[in-house]
Amino acid sequence: MKIGIVTIIDFNNYGNRLQNYATQEILKSFNHEVITILNTPKRINYRNNSISFSNVILNFLSRIRKLFFPRKVERLINKANKNRFTALSKFSRRFINLSDFIAIEGVMPEIKIRSFDLFITGSDQIWNPYFRFGSSFDFLDFTSKNRISFSSSFGIDEIPIEYVEKYKFYLKNFKYISVREHEGALIVKKLINISPIVLLDPTLLLEIEHWNNFREESLYKPKSAYILTYFLGKKPKSLDLFLNKIRTNSKYKIIELNSLNHFNLYSISPNEFIDLIASSSLVFTDSFHGLAFSIIFKRPFFICNRITDGPPMDSRINSILNLFKFENRRWKDEIDPNSLFDIDFSNNQNILALERRKCTEYLNEIFNNSLFK
Repeated sequence: MKIGIVTIIDFNNYGNRLQNYATQEILKSFNHEVITILNTPKRINYRNNSISFSNVILNFLSRIRKLFFPRKVERLINKANKNRFTALSKFSRRFINLSDFIAIEGVMPEIKIRSFDLFITGSDQIWNPYFRFGSSFDFLDFTSKNRISFSSSFGIDEIPIEYVEKYKFYLKNFKYISVREHEGALIVKKLINISPIVLLDPTLLLEIEHWNNFREESLYKPKSAYILTYFLGKKPKSLDLFLNKIRTNSKYKIIELNSLNHFNLYSISPNEFIDLIASSSLVFTDSFHGLAFSIIFKRPFFICNRITDGPPMDSRINSILNLFKFENRRWKDEIDPNSLFDIDFSNNQNILALERRKCTEYLNEIFNNSLFK
């Protein structure tokens, strides 16, 4: 069959690009043609007011930044973001089969819709209303064909009240639903009284051998042992103090991804991103995919709560920590230095084998369904 993937595409996030690639490879393993549909979400304002309070705040902060931020620093940030966009765009063109059209504001030409046999939405936080504005496109409402969800994520514990009725309507039209975390399954159950299957993020469903063949060494990778940090929110102050002690008192170099302190590493390719995690001695992160690749490559890690002004997005991390019995790898203000590398990965393969079998059974059921042939 010819399958269209609907997912988040902004060429800014390593985890998103890698899960998109992984989803493609998993579907291709069933001998289907797979195309990721370039898209921008349809922005829906359910509050019926033309300008939301959050937009007013963002516009105000933007003006303040332009007034007081040093222009040199702003140019540096712009350059770094442009370089990352270029790197992730290049990666996507190289490894992901992208559509030759863009579904702008969720509008897809009818002739293009008819050319596909099946559409699948997922993975990542495709159903997070704070990211995707409750876009009907992400629920595949543009097609009357059977709709499939693959490890889709809400990213939050509860849907804002203004989205509830729309989400109920969208979800009822799915033939098969799988989600990425248990909190997401509870949301679906609450909305439409269906208990969806919970599958791992696609990056965890590919074998380590696949990722090892996929890695590429960065020119800026340290020659000596190093500790890696990867934060999408702010680093905890207690961790900063701890890392300063390590810099002074240990043999380990510390490198920071997603930080202008390490400008050359800010715009590495996703292939280099996973190699830097795989080659590290220890990982500190607040990122779901930073955690996922630490588990894949059996790298000791500590996971930190995301420090952000938005809603908490810890449900996906909670699910994976509980599944792999790594609850003790949460960062605390006081950590025994002797426990930094004390982590047991011995059950990894058994857990991953079971979860991969669940994924195979789920997709086999879909692809063997006569409705899709």
